Amino acid sequence: MTFRKKLSILGGVFFAVVLGAVIYVHTIAAKEVYTLAMDAKAALEKIKYLAMERNWKESRANAAFAENNFKKAHDIVAGMRLVYWIPWVSTQAKAGRDLLEIGFLVSSAVEKGFGVVENVTEGLKIMPETKYSDIPTETRRTVLAKIQASRPVLYSIEENISRSVGILERLPFDLLWGPIAEKVTPVREYLPTLRDLSQNIGPLFDFFPYYAGYPESRKYLFLLQNYNELRPTGGFIGTYGFVKMDQGAVTELDTDNVYNLDEPAKGKIKVAAPAPLQRYLNSRDLFFRDSNWSPDYIESARLAQWFYNAEKGKTEQIDAVIAITPFIIARFLAIVGPVTLDGVQFTKDNLADRLEDRVGKEYAEKGIATSARKEIMTDLAIEIYKRFLELPSIRWLELPKALFDSLKEKHVLVYVENPQAASFLRSRNWDGKMISTLGDFWMAVDSNLASLKTDAYIDRSSKYSVTLKDDHWEALLELTYFNRGQFTWKTTRLRSYTRVYVPLGSSFIAATGAMDIDRSSKKGEVSVGDELGKTVFGAFIAIEPQETKSLTFRYRLPDSIGAQLDKGSYSLYIQKQSGLHVPPSEILIDRPGKLKNWTLSSGKMEEKDGKIVIHTDRRMDQEVNLEWE
Repeated sequence: MTFRKKLSILGGVFFAVVLGAVIYVHTIAAKEVYTLAMDAKAALEKIKYLAMERNWKESRANAAFAENNFKKAHDIVAGMRLVYWIPWVSTQAKAGRDLLEIGFLVSSAVEKGFGVVENVTEGLKIMPETKYSDIPTETRRTVLAKIQASRPVLYSIEENISRSVGILERLPFDLLWGPIAEKVTPVREYLPTLRDLSQNIGPLFDFFPYYAGYPESRKYLFLLQNYNELRPTGGFIGTYGFVKMDQGAVTELDTDNVYNLDEPAKGKIKVAAPAPLQRYLNSRDLFFRDSNWSPDYIESARLAQWFYNAEKGKTEQIDAVIAITPFIIARFLAIVGPVTLDGVQFTKDNLADRLEDRVGKEYAEKGIATSARKEIMTDLAIEIYKRFLELPSIRWLELPKALFDSLKEKHVLVYVENPQAASFLRSRNWDGKMISTLGDFWMAVDSNLASLKTDAYIDRSSKYSVTLKDDHWEALLELTYFNRGQFTWKTTRLRSYTRVYVPLGSSFIAATGAMDIDRSSKKGEVSVGDELGKTVFGAFIAIEPQETKSLTFRYRLPDSIGAQLDKGSYSLYIQKQSGLHVPPSEILIDRPGKLKNWTLSSGKMEEKDGKIVIHTDRRMDQEVNLEWE
């Protein structure tokens, strides 16, 4: 045997020994990683039961244990440098390393979160049956002060979760080995939800003490908008309310009929009403009740606040103007249970109807003056608040959930002057401001003008088409209405002045369905203009009981959006009008090429006859993003 052969064999043996040693070491390390990760997972699972028992200290300790284990396991995998040179194996190792980092970041966030809870609740003896009314004012003050001081920690929690989502989004899901992919799937499901929660809690804690009346009391103007008489920001303002918060408690609460402010102001305040109100409502002057004519709630809230002060004859400090629809009150009734007032039971299902029957008909039959008919709203609000105070602590989280859902669905809109709070509301889209976009956009705004409470019986739907026409792109929006009502004391034909807001620079082509006035065959004119950073089309339409009608607008999209479509991308934002329930929407878009990527806020998509067809609704704002080859 030649020396070269002996050397070759010796080299092979040496390589095999080294490789075997490396494999052995990595196998030992892999087992340690697995043990550390499983122990961490067990600790996190134990937290669920500890938290239910309100054992914050042990919950925090288990989170810290999991954080430490994930960190050790991550460092071990990161140190396995050899595996990162082996194709396919390196992909799985990197994915495992990244998952362990996510575990570390999330465990760290959980540990910090329980640290905040432990600090805030220190000294509080809150049991599952504890009621909010049991907590003394001084204790509430202390808790609010601790919440305010915890803001930096909460923002670091948000940063941890956001980093975790960023790592998750970089994982090559299609290339992962089955067992690793199985570990990724549940993380993909819960982590974005955790991110949304952390992004809300941090900023909310920023402003909650301030708006809960700490360290000083705060005053709020409420606008109760009746969605059965739809107006631009949610409904007709039939009732307004005034609430004072001090140290986390309501110390003043009152509501009143809006006409008790408006009637004495006639002849004293001269503000010209918008042209459609003058034409179709015969209102020359604008008053508090019609101040929400702008679909941009920030503009409407400022005007409502001005009218409130002007008609009262004095200026009051108002920290927020909050518009609500009966929908959130119904959600609160679902939590506290039915409320009986003056022999009438109000439930989550009959609230709006029973209020209208009581105020609009029964009180009239009893001879109760119009000015006093809405005092029942104060009684209802006070009773619901009393029920809140008596809720056991185990149910407290039901209240913010009802509020958050209503904010997302635009049954609550909030205007504040505080710049930081306003920025937070804007970032969540909770302030009702007209959205600014670079892509396509539309918002349909119906205004019930002298149609009683007919919107309760109107079924709405929409169909939006984007079509390539020779050298440009055209849009067609079809709004369809079916009036299920009859002629009664509270329902009639729907008389709506409808505005459609579309991208600035859109060119009007044609419209159908516009009427000059109700019960007329004369075709109505379509107004065209620019406002709120959009091009807007406006038209009047009337729908008789048991009748279906459509209003359509055809227009050329701006060249900037056409250029995006030509380059293979398209984005659409549909802004919901506050007060709407869940009108279905269909979107059809010409598809110039093979669809590559797409995202929808909600709904389903299919490709049919060379078009992209999307079925969704307007429960909340909708976003569509498409890319094609």
